[in-house]
Amino acid sequence: MKHMQKILCAIAALVFAVETVSLQTPAAQAETFAEMKNSIPTTATFIIDGQEVTALVLVPDADTLPIGYSCPLNPGKARMKEIFGKELTDIDWGYLGVTVNRSKEKKDWEMNAERVFMEDGVAPNSSIAPERAEQVFFEILEKSELGLSFRAEKTLARSGAYKTHTVKIDYSGKEEWIELTGLTPKQLATKRKEADLSKPVKGYDTGEYVFIATQLANGVPIFYPKGEKTQWGGPFAHVYMRSEDFYVFSLSYVDRPCGLGEEAELLPFEQIVEAVQARIDSGMLRSVDSLELGYAKTARTVKGREVKWDDASESNPNYALIPVWKVNGFDLSQLANRADYGFEEPDAFERYAVIPPNGYYICFNAMNGALWDSAPWTE
Repeated sequence: MKHMQKILCAIAALVFAVETVSLQTPAAQAETFAEMKNSIPTTATFIIDGQEVTALVLVPDADTLPIGYSCPLNPGKARMKEIFGKELTDIDWGYLGVTVNRSKEKKDWEMNAERVFMEDGVAPNSSIAPERAEQVFFEILEKSELGLSFRAEKTLARSGAYKTHTVKIDYSGKEEWIELTGLTPKQLATKRKEADLSKPVKGYDTGEYVFIATQLANGVPIFYPKGEKTQWGGPFAHVYMRSEDFYVFSLSYVDRPCGLGEEAELLPFEQIVEAVQARIDSGMLRSVDSLELGYAKTARTVKGREVKWDDASESNPNYALIPVWKVNGFDLSQLANRADYGFEEPDAFERYAVIPPNGYYICFNAMNGALWDSAPWTE
């Protein structure tokens, strides 16, 4: 428990340190993205467990990074039915789903089966090339006439279905992690289902590709960090594809970018690196794969009142898009997601092979270096 106390003390110290960095940073040090873009390095080095770790640093393909805004997206049910016909399976504010034959298959959970991600990126017995899922996504997006912009994020390959077997979960020596998650003994599972690679399900041996896209606003990616006050997930966009006549296209929690505000004043990159290293030194951030600059969505308030969804319009957006640094890596704030694995930390491939809304990353406010908390944007 002494180690646990050290972690909690370090967390408190980290909060103080980040707040101190924010408060002590003179306004003259802040820069716009246009001013700092060419000076941001392509990699950053961190010390984790005494070892140097080099992470890629990615910036948007844009010249400026203003505060952005977004409004509700209404795909228009009648128009979407006209375009997609019987293949339209999900239509609502912020949602669009197109399904080709996929709804007719027997679900994995009905067969007590699971699929596994393929590290070689190839879906077994598939009749399509890995890039086909991405092509289908953008074909359907263009056909929808919604005028939305996305970029390719990643394509994952999954196996066919396998029967599952039961694995006992071992929590011995993990009492401090249990305490850190806040989970009670009753909330902890004692066993989990795992794919048995020796028992493929007959007739379900074809793998599939999962293409994941990231929405853009003004050429800048929109991330979906989970802050303490976050009430939404997304935007999420993907295609699950097994063949030319067997796939699902889905947009979820998608808004419509609708305007730009003032140019954001960003904290110098060196101070972001310091904030990330402080998180590492606290014991919370356990790995860093890359850093990427983009947007996070938060509520917009005007004269102390939050703009409601049903009052939002082009001239009165309900969300603001705030610059953030997304740090891809495993953080102990995500520890509860590893409870079924006995709190074993995910390896690099596990961190990569995650389908939204899950994901291993945290975000820092690019304007003050604080850990993202979804605080409303006040005007």
